Amino acid sequence: MNAPRTLSITRAGLLGTAAVIVVALVCVRLGFWQLDRLAQKRAHNAFIEQRGTEPPITITAALQDTAGLLDRRASVQGRFDNDHSIVLPGHSLRGAPGVYILTPLLLESSGSAILVNRGWVPSPDASTVPLDSLREEGDQHIEGLIHAFPATRNARVVETGDTFRTHWFTIDPARLRAQFPYPLLPVQLQALPARNDPTYPVRLDAPVLDEGPHFSYAVQWFSFAVIAVVGWLAMILRRGDSRRTQQPAGTTE
Repeated sequence: MNAPRTLSITRAGLLGTAAVIVVALVCVRLGFWQLDRLAQKRAHNAFIEQRGTEPPITITAALQDTAGLLDRRASVQGRFDNDHSIVLPGHSLRGAPGVYILTPLLLESSGSAILVNRGWVPSPDASTVPLDSLREEGDQHIEGLIHAFPATRNARVVETGDTFRTHWFTIDPARLRAQFPYPLLPVQLQALPARNDPTYPVRLDAPVLDEGPHFSYAVQWFSFAVIAVVGWLAMILRRGDSRRTQQPAGTTE
């Protein structure tokens, strides 16, 4: 008659069990963190969709509550100050290297301007572009999305002196503003595609709303937790069976 299945408790087994429990708990925590990120993403998407249903606003020199205007559709009229365009290097489009071109639009009947992200231009080194060939002259009517003023967290300060700095790999908002001969509005406008757009810059489409990989990541973390626990239990049982088969006949643990 087979001996009843018993498990011996060892110090190594206790330590291993504790480690597996810690790993499983960490994986479960990361899984719930990804679910929380998913909920935030869905809430943000719902906010953007709601903003898309609101009527476009007309941007003037006096903007109130700029934080409440972010991601709203807007229109603006004026003339581009092509001589003060700036380049944001390192932006790809459909896998091709390139840059974004931001140009201040001088507002009608105003001494201020708004930076307009006119779109993407291909560049083999993702930095150099012929700005003179990208000029847009005459009166402009631009429709687009309001975004926060360009800024880079922990931007590296670069002294430019009296020289107008064209390429901004990292953006210090105060220094960016200081090099323009007129005040800039505290937001930027991403120009959306429209009829009669120039070939370059390529106007950028509105951001695609998706939920990202958060749900699949959550499933993966929960799976890792299950695998850790089940795998450890299976190993313990297998070791117990192995020890019984190694015992001499007629003996019990």
